[in-house]
Amino acid sequence: MSKKFNSIFADDLENFVSFKKSLGLKYEKEQPRLIRLDKLLDSLELKEKKITKDTFEYITKRSGMREANYARQFAVTRDFCKYLITIGYKDIYWEDREFHIQNNHTPVIYSDEEIRMIFSVIDDHIVKSLGTNGYRLWYGMAIIIRLLWSCGLRISEVLSLKKQDIDLDQSYLRIWKSKGNRSRIVVMSESMTVCLREYLEMFCIDDSALFLNTKGREIDADSVRDYYHKIQKECYLSLSRLHDLRYPNFYKIQTFNYEMKFIRY
Repeated sequence: MSKKFNSIFADDLENFVSFKKSLGLKYEKEQPRLIRLDKLLDSLELKEKKITKDTFEYITKRSGMREANYARQFAVTRDFCKYLITIGYKDIYWEDREFHIQNNHTPVIYSDEEIRMIFSVIDDHIVKSLGTNGYRLWYGMAIIIRLLWSCGLRISEVLSLKKQDIDLDQSYLRIWKSKGNRSRIVVMSESMTVCLREYLEMFCIDDSALFLNTKGREIDADSVRDYYHKIQKECYLSLSRLHDLRYPNFYKIQTFNYEMKFIRY
């Protein structure tokens, strides 16, 4: 019996996740939606592995979800039904639906002065943590936020970096199998390269995770978001998404000096 799933399709759901991962997809955000699907299937107390039209209507009911969330839930359910057909199930119904989703979010783009203020406050945190077990954590946060802003990376891409993905001599990063299962090369500015080089040398980082918390575990995305919002409040800036750091005017990346002054202390 599956640990995550309990319906008659439990093993198939597990195999569906494995199949998606075998294609190079992380398939992490979709798993809570599969658990919801499993609960709906389990509530029907099906005796046979069949999905009729009525069953499909039931397991794709909206239940008050926002349009965007419902579209994602529907897509996972539809794809699972299609998967069942490909592995040989006969009595499986599925259909497509159109969704009209509007993205009303406007990214917040900070000015040079505001960015300097953010980095200054972040670096002050590191200076104050010298000699404590939080030193590497706050130093790592500073590097993470600089990479997000200067290289236009996603938080998942930064946290997935390994030492072997970094070429300091050529000043670039290798990003593997990111959104859309695409890999790419990202160029770093000279000052970003200096910051990252000194971080790696200071903590003698091997091939494991680059960024660790005070307990020696990998820093997670939620911790970075919480820290970034704390910095915004300290700078008296309006709160914005961490993801918005990806959207500066890119010419600034080459001209803005964000060297970490505290390293010289």
